[in-house]
Amino acid sequence: MKTTPFIFAAFGVFVLAAGTAHAQRAAAFDKRVTQYVVHDAATIRIDDVRVIDGTGAAAKPGQSILIHDGRIAAIGTVEQMAKETADVVIDGKGRSVMPGLVMMHEHLLFLDPLADTPSYISETLTSPKAYLAYGATTIRTAGTFSASDDIQAARWIREGKVVGPDIQVTAPFLEGNGGFAYQLVPISDPRRARAIVNFWADAGATSFKIYMNLSQEALAAAIDEAHKRRLKVTGHLCSVTFHEAAAAGIDNLEHGVIVATDFVADKKPDVCPGGDGAGNALLALRPDGPELTELIATLVRRKVAITSTLAVFAAGVVDWFPAPDDLAMLNEQSQMWAFRKLSQLYRLPEFRARYAKLLNAEMRFEKAFADAGGTLLVGTDPTGWGGTVPGPGNHAALKLLVEAGFKPLDVIRIATLAGARYQGIDDRVGTLAPGKQADILLVDGRPDEEIAQIARLDLVFKNGIAYDPKRLRESLRGKIGR
Repeated sequence: MKTTPFIFAAFGVFVLAAGTAHAQRAAAFDKRVTQYVVHDAATIRIDDVRVIDGTGAAAKPGQSILIHDGRIAAIGTVEQMAKETADVVIDGKGRSVMPGLVMMHEHLLFLDPLADTPSYISETLTSPKAYLAYGATTIRTAGTFSASDDIQAARWIREGKVVGPDIQVTAPFLEGNGGFAYQLVPISDPRRARAIVNFWADAGATSFKIYMNLSQEALAAAIDEAHKRRLKVTGHLCSVTFHEAAAAGIDNLEHGVIVATDFVADKKPDVCPGGDGAGNALLALRPDGPELTELIATLVRRKVAITSTLAVFAAGVVDWFPAPDDLAMLNEQSQMWAFRKLSQLYRLPEFRARYAKLLNAEMRFEKAFADAGGTLLVGTDPTGWGGTVPGPGNHAALKLLVEAGFKPLDVIRIATLAGARYQGIDDRVGTLAPGKQADILLVDGRPDEEIAQIARLDLVFKNGIAYDPKRLRESLRGKIGR
C-alpha cells in the first residue's frame, strides 16, 4: 500500500514520542511564568496557516500543524488534518508560522552607566524575557562576566521558575592582558587557559569565546581543550588575526571583517592595534579586492562560521534604529545614558558617516562570504551604551541582513536552521517538521516577503506552550539596565 507523506511523517513522530519523556506542562511552572501563558494544552492544532519551515523553502499556504506533548506531531493541509483531535484549536486565519529564532550572539548583561570604570551587571532575569517576547526561543550567550548567573538562569528557565528561551551558555570571555572592563581576568598561560576551559565545561558551559587580547598560544590551547570536550570556540579577535585563528582551528568568528586586524600594515604578533586601525585598514581595501576574496576563501575552506551582528554597529547610525519603544525598555539611568550617546552621534555627522561606511563594508563582506558557501549565523550583541537591546535588537539584526542583500527567506533560514545546525541541535529546533520541538512563532504577516513583519507576533510557542508576546513586552518597560 502506498503511504502518503503526511501519514509517514505522523507515524515517525509516534515512534519518536513513544521513547521520550512527556513535556513539562506550564501548570507546574511558577506564577512568574504562567502569567504569560495563553495555551498549555497537551494537544494543540493550528489551522489555516502559511508554513515557513526555516529551510529556505517557499511558504506553504493552507496548512495545519498538530502539536502534541511539546513536539510537532504532524503538518499537513487543512483537509488532511481536519479529523485530528486536539484539546485546543487555533484558527490561523491565513497567518504565517515559522520556527522560533535561534540567535547566536546574545548576552544576559548590560553596561552599568553609573560605574567609575567600564563594568557590566547581570540581566539574567529580564533579558531572557525580552528575547522570548520577540520570538527568540533559543539563544547562545556568546560570552559573559557572570557565567554562574547565566547557568543558573538557564536552569531556572528549564525548571519553569522564570520565563525565557532555551539558553546555550558560553563561558566567561577568555581574555589576555589589556581587557577594557575590570571583570576581564587576564590569561597569560596556556595551561591556565586549558584549566579554565575544563572548569566551565564541567560547570555546564556549552561553548567558549576568545576575546581581544588573548595570545595565539593561549588561544590554541583553549581551542584544543574545548575540542577534546566536543565543544566549540568562537572569538571577537584583535591581537590574533582571522587567518591565525582559522589556522588554529577556531570554529566561529564574531562580528565579521569589521573587527579583523589582518589588514593592519604594522600589526605586531599577539598585539591588538587598538584605536581605528582595523576600521581604517578595511576602508582602504577595494570591496572586490584580492585581500578580502582570499580571506573569505580561507574561512570557507576551513569551515569557520561568521556571526553577523549588524545591529550593534547600526545603532545610532541608521535612522530607524533604535526606535523610541526600544529605549522605553531601559530604566531611567540607562535610558538617559542611551539618549546622551545618541545625541552625540547626531551632533557628529562625520563620525556617523564613517560608521555607516564600515557598516556597509561589513554588509558586503557577509553577503560575499555567504555567497561563497560560508556559514553565516546571526546575533544581536546587546551591550555597550543601550542602543541595542535584547528583543528589538534581534529583529533589527534580521532587517539589516535584508538591507545587506539577503532575501527574507534566506534571513529566516540564517536565524533559525543555521544557528541550530552550527550548535548540533538541529534535530530538535531550527525548522518546522514532525518530531521537532514545538518552538513556533505565529505571525500576523508575511515575514518571508517583508522581514519587518516578524514584529507582528501573535503567539510564541516554546516546547508547545504558547506565550503572549505583547504581555511579555508590556512587563519589560523600564526594566533593563541599572
